[in-house]
Amino acid sequence: MPVTDCYDEDWGWEIEFEHAGFPLRLGCGNMDEEAGAGEAAAFCCFITPSRATLRPLKRLFRAVDTRPAVGKLADALDAVLRAHPQISDIEWQDEQAA
Repeated sequence: MPVTDCYDEDWGWEIEFEHAGFPLRLGCGNMDEEAGAGEAAAFCCFITPSRATLRPLKRLFRAVDTRPAVGKLADALDAVLRAHPQISDIEWQDEQAA
């Protein structure tokens, strides 16, 4: 997936990906700003949109299924995180199922 933009936010970093159907973004922020030297920091990564379907204005009467694109990005992120030797305790929450 081609990256179209990457920028810092007050909560962390956001990466925008090229996708024709809807805006697709990956965010990552540090959850343990208080962690001291030698302590493991915790990060939260999330993908938007978090809803399984969207109804963009140009397709008002036809919902767009976000699951294939979000799933592809989640699988790629999971593979990168699990391949790094210093990253552990990876947990996924499926907001689309909620």
